[in-house]
Amino acid sequence: MLGGVDPGTTTGIALLDLEGDVVSISSSRNCSLSDIVKYVIEEGNLLVLSTDVEPAPKAIEKLATMADAEIWEPKKSLSREEKKKITEEYDCSNKHEEDALAAVIKAYDDLKTKLSNIENRVPDDVQKREVKKLVIRGNSTKEAIEKIKRDEKTTKRKNKGANKSKRVKGLENKVKKLQDKVESLEEEVERKESNIKELKEELGRIKSRKFLETLKSKEVEARNKKIHSLKKELKEKRKEINELSNKLKSRNEIEKVKKEENKLVMKRIPTFTKKSIKKLKKEIGLNKNDVLYVEDASGGGKSTAKMVTDKIKGLAIEGKLSHLAKKALFKESIPHFNVEQLEIEKHGHFAVTNKSKLMKKLKEEEKKIDKKKKEKFKSYIKDELEKP
Repeated sequence: MLGGVDPGTTTGIALLDLEGDVVSISSSRNCSLSDIVKYVIEEGNLLVLSTDVEPAPKAIEKLATMADAEIWEPKKSLSREEKKKITEEYDCSNKHEEDALAAVIKAYDDLKTKLSNIENRVPDDVQKREVKKLVIRGNSTKEAIEKIKRDEKTTKRKNKGANKSKRVKGLENKVKKLQDKVESLEEEVERKESNIKELKEELGRIKSRKFLETLKSKEVEARNKKIHSLKKELKEKRKEINELSNKLKSRNEIEKVKKEENKLVMKRIPTFTKKSIKKLKKEIGLNKNDVLYVEDASGGGKSTAKMVTDKIKGLAIEGKLSHLAKKALFKESIPHFNVEQLEIEKHGHFAVTNKSKLMKKLKEEEKKIDKKKKEKFKSYIKDELEKP
C-alpha cells in the first residue's frame, strides 16, 4: 500500500493500493505520529510514504521509520494549482486531504511504469505483489524474484521441520494428556474402590442390625402370639370355670331341693331343638327316669323328638308341640303335657316343681296314650275281621 501524508495541526492522509485505487482519504486535527501510524497500519501494509514537498519534512521521516516504509518525495515541491489538477476527480474535504492525495498519486505515477513491467517479468509461481513490494524498496525485479524463491524454500524447510516438531510435540502432548487421564482414572478407581469397601462395610452393619431387628421382631411377634394365645386360653378357662361354678351351684341347689319333700327335679332346655338337646346331653346327660322340661316346644319336629324318646320318662312343655313331634312321642309311648298349671323354679339346666302334681299329670297322659292305642288296636282288628 502507498500513502500520502500532509502533517500539521490538521493532518491529511490518503492511501492507495498497488493497483492505484484509493483505499481511504481522511483528515484529523491534533493527531500524534502514533495515531497516524495506527490508522495506516489498520488499513494495510504501508510500503511507500509520500510527501508533496521537497525535501521531505522531519515528521515524514519519523513516520516512515515508524511504519518501516520507503519515502517518496517529488523532485520539486508541488504547487497548489498542480495539486488541484491531480485531485480534481476525487472528493476531498479540505486542502490537507488534497495535499496528501496529490502526493500519493504523484508517487504512484512515478512508480507505475516500474510496477507494470513486473506483471510481464514475474513467473506464475511467484507472487507479483511481493515482488512489487521488494522493487519499491529498491530491489531490481530479478533480485526480488530470487529473494522470494529463496525465502519460500527456507520457509518450506522451516515449516517442514516446524510441522514435524509440531506433530511430535502434539503427540507428546497427547501422551501427556493420556498419562494424566490414566492417573486421574486410577485415582478415581481407587476412590471408588474405597467407597465400595466403605459401602460394603456399612451394608454389613445394616444387615447385621436388620438381622437383629428381624430376630427381635420375630421374638416379639412370637411372644405376642403366645401372650394372645394364653389370654384366649385363660378366657376360655375362666368361662369354663364360670360355667362349672354355675353348674356346681345349680347342683348344690338341686341336691338341697332333692332332700325336700314333694319336690321333683326336671332337666331343662330353653328350646325343643337338636342343638339344645345335644348340649344338655353333653353337659349333664339324659336318663330314662328323667322328665325333660322345655320352655319353648314349638321348634321341634319328628327327628328332634326321636332324640329323646329312648332317654326320658316324660316331656313337660310350654307352648305347643308340632304334629310330627307328637306323633313320634306317641309311637314310643312318651307322655307330654303342658305345665301351665304347675309352678316351676329354674336352676340352670334344672327346673323344680311339685312332685305330686307332676306325677299325676304324667299318669293321666300315660292313661290317655294307653287308651288311644287300645282304641286304635280294636279298630284295626275290626277292620281285619270285616275284610272278606
